Amino acid sequence: MSTTYGFTFEDNLIVGVKGGSGTVPPSCFSSISYVDLSYGSVNVHDNFCQGSQGYGFIIPHIGCDDLNLNPFSSNTAGSCNVGFIFNSISQDCQASSYLSAYACNIGQLANPEASTIKFSKFILADNKIGAILKFGNTLNS
Repeated sequence: MSTTYGFTFEDNLIVGVKGGSGTVPPSCFSSISYVDLSYGSVNVHDNFCQGSQGYGFIIPHIGCDDLNLNPFSSNTAGSCNVGFIFNSISQDCQASSYLSAYACNIGQLANPEASTIKFSKFILADNKIGAILKFGNTLNS
């Protein structure tokens, strides 16, 4: 008998996140670094993060084959240090879609350990830096 697990975080407003713990900066939402969609349902949709001193959302990339099931789409980060930071997952192709970041120092930051990345339907507006993408170990900083 197998157990199916589920996690839902939808339609939330998170404002003015401060502090953090140790070396972990504050964030409106921090997820596990790897998501196996066959293990259970994960839904992190339609959340609004405003004014985090650290990150808006720390979420994983998903596999390109799962892009139409993206469990982390339709989230917005505003006035954060970094709107979205992506933890990598161990797949050759990583993807994400339907995210918005505005008035952040960096709209989104990704350091995938993949040979292909796919981003679609992002909105990055009025950020100091729109996006920073680093491939695997090709850059050290």
